[in-house]
Amino acid sequence: MKSAEQIMAALAEPFAPEIVSWRVQGKHFVGHDGKAKGSVIAYVDARDVQDRLNNVLGHTWQNRYPIIAGNNVVICEIGLLLDGEWVWRSDGAGETDYEGEKGSISDAFKRAAVKWGIGRYLYDIKTHNGKMYVADVNVVTRSGKDQAYICDYELPRLAGFLPSPTGYKRTGQAKAPRKTEQRLAPFQLEVERDADGNGAWHLTVEKAKVALSKATTVDEIKSFVDYNLGLIQEMKLKDPGSASDLRDFITILKEKLQ
Repeated sequence: MKSAEQIMAALAEPFAPEIVSWRVQGKHFVGHDGKAKGSVIAYVDARDVQDRLNNVLGHTWQNRYPIIAGNNVVICEIGLLLDGEWVWRSDGAGETDYEGEKGSISDAFKRAAVKWGIGRYLYDIKTHNGKMYVADVNVVTRSGKDQAYICDYELPRLAGFLPSPTGYKRTGQAKAPRKTEQRLAPFQLEVERDADGNGAWHLTVEKAKVALSKATTVDEIKSFVDYNLGLIQEMKLKDPGSASDLRDFITILKEKLQ
């Protein structure tokens, strides 16, 4: 049987780099090279936290949500059976921008897990002077709001900043944020900006087909259709003719899916 010290050490072990995801934190900005940049943070999914608890403790852990406080704040408690006694630690989170109440439940669970050391080291992934790492980002606009997503080519570089678990052979790979937090960014068409920074769509059927090729399921194709039809109607267009062709293309696609 593992001692409490052994359990705590196993829970605090770093995750494999390919399990860790990255996302932009705060507002994006323009770098000295003229490219859009963003400060980035590392995180793991709640399912990865569950796997860690299962692998280390088997059935000797549990969690509960005893409190939903004001402003939709959810409190999660995680209990571990240590030396024959249940020990509990807790934390909470409010609704997230991307999944509402479901996101708050997930975040509260992950934060409570950090109290047990799971993923705690990710809070310390910073530069030598204590600042967050910066990466090139793609900026997309929806309903008049800019959202920044890490460029795929930055992920191997970011993976190099992560420690590895004992005995792990580094692959140099890292993951983009999962779809729930990307808000379908892979299926969103490009936004081009003029000298004044105003966003405008340069739409073509060819670009739509490239974006659509990233969808691998019927649900993702439906998401592409619904997402981009709304964006076409919202944004000012550089090429109304191409926009009309694209709208027809997506409308036909939508009809075939029904």
